[in-house]
Amino acid sequence: MRATGNIFTPVGSSWPVALLKKMTIKLLAVDFGLTKVGLAYYDGFLVEPIGVLRGKNEGQLLKKLIDLAGQLGVQKIIFGLPESGPFLVAAQAFAAKLKAATDLVVEESREVLTTKEALARMKEAGVKRRQRVAKEDAVAAAILLEDYLAGLKNV
Repeated sequence: MRATGNIFTPVGSSWPVALLKKMTIKLLAVDFGLTKVGLAYYDGFLVEPIGVLRGKNEGQLLKKLIDLAGQLGVQKIIFGLPESGPFLVAAQAFAAKLKAATDLVVEESREVLTTKEALARMKEAGVKRRQRVAKEDAVAAAILLEDYLAGLKNV
């Protein structure tokens, strides 16, 4: 960075860092499951798995998701939809309820085998089985978010 008066700007940029930070979008990814919902967060710089919500009460899950999105200050929710199978209809129905319950943009994104990839990555990293099972949905949401961001860069 170089100083221009009291404002620091990235080298090669005339934009103040404070303005660049305001322009950075924050995202919440949702890997929906019938009993577990994996969550990941993008703060404009890093994708991070942040947890798993458990339960079957859709009203409570919606409230928790919306509250979390507000706490994190996200502008968009990326909602993972499986390509096909028995979970597709349930995921689409929940995504529609989420869209109706919030003013945030909820963008559906197709995901394929993110949970299997999450388990493989954690196993390769030496994460113990019990920890892999506990974190698989959150890591799957992080992979969903990574794939979404990679798709934006390729556009």
